[in-house]
Amino acid sequence: MWCAAPRSRPAYRGEDPLSNEADPAPTTPPTDVADGAIAGLGSKPSTIGGAVYILVVAATGVGLGIVEWGSWRLGIKVIGIAVLVAALARACLSSFNSGMLRVRSKPFDLVVLTTLGVMLIVLAIVVPNQTA
Repeated sequence: MWCAAPRSRPAYRGEDPLSNEADPAPTTPPTDVADGAIAGLGSKPSTIGGAVYILVVAATGVGLGIVEWGSWRLGIKVIGIAVLVAALARACLSSFNSGMLRVRSKPFDLVVLTTLGVMLIVLAIVVPNQTA
C-alpha cells in the first residue's frame, strides 16, 4: 500500500544499529574531494576508451571548426575519420576498457559507429559542388 510504514535502513560503519540517529558529520573531507576540487574535474580518464573518446570529441570539434571557417568537405571527412577511429578502438578494446565508447553491445556499437563514419565520408565525397 502507498502509506506503508517506512523500511529501516541498514546500519553503516560507526552507527549503532539500534539508534535512529546518524553519525555526526565527518571531520575530514572525503578522499576524492580535496582542496576545494570537485571530484572528476581535471582528472585523467580511467580507461583507454575514455582517452580515445576525448580524442574523438576533440577531433570532432576540429572538424566542426574546419566546416565553419574552411572547407566543409574536409571538416566532414575529419569528423568521419574520428568516428571510424572510435569504431576501431571499440573493436580492439575489451568491454571493461572501452569506457565512454561503450554504449550498447559491441556489435551494435561497431555497426552504428562504422556506418556513421563511412556515411559522413561518402557524403563529403559525393555531394556535387554548388555553382553560385
